[in-house]
Amino acid sequence: MLRIRGTCRERRSHRSRGRAMVLSTLTQAVAGPRAGLGAPRRLVHLVLVVLVDAVPLVGIVYFDWSVARCLIAFWGESMVQGVLVLARILIHRAMTHDSGYSTGVASLGVVVNGHRVTKGSYPMLFAGTTFGFSIVHGIFLFVLLLVLGDGIGQNTDWTAGASDFSLLKGLGLMACFQMLDFLHDLVGLRHWPFAWIKAIVDRLQTRIVILHIGIIAGFFVIAFLHVQSLTPILVAVVVIKTLVDLAAESG
Repeated sequence: MLRIRGTCRERRSHRSRGRAMVLSTLTQAVAGPRAGLGAPRRLVHLVLVVLVDAVPLVGIVYFDWSVARCLIAFWGESMVQGVLVLARILIHRAMTHDSGYSTGVASLGVVVNGHRVTKGSYPMLFAGTTFGFSIVHGIFLFVLLLVLGDGIGQNTDWTAGASDFSLLKGLGLMACFQMLDFLHDLVGLRHWPFAWIKAIVDRLQTRIVILHIGIIAGFFVIAFLHVQSLTPILVAVVVIKTLVDLAAESG
């Protein structure tokens, strides 16, 4: 009788532990990719996110950036972010050998005839979906700019800034802030669960899709607006993008 009671207690204990583990994993995934970091480290990450978005804002307000320069800056930012997320995935997988890289492949497959195709590794599938979409969109954006110019009758000399703060310098500064965020994450990357990596991947891919759709829609709206100055509109776009980025990262 005592043995039966002991067995029942052990089963209840195992069930409780299992529920706790599942709840912990779900909490980490829902709360955000960096929810387990301390407040100072999360603050550093959010500050770097703001600094990345501040570059095109400064370009618009103080250096007369055009519509084309802003659109290319946004596209370039998403490409750099994709490269750095891929680097996080590869380094984390090498450090932890987490089993999630086997089971997580299913979430990145491509749906063909109602069936999800998941051939390949998690990093390869991530790279294929992320960069494939971004490159196609980049080609589309390039053609749009060639056909419509800057959307307001300006030339398409995108790399030449109105002053010494050119597009290439702006892209370089944005990439530097993104690299600092990447190096900041490397400090504790070994201790990240796979759920955090997956949350970052999911948020990045959703953000890229929304960003690219927004770029296309915004380009057409701005292209056909007959206003004397587009600066207030571009500033509003950057501010909204920053708030969306902060909301996504805060989880």
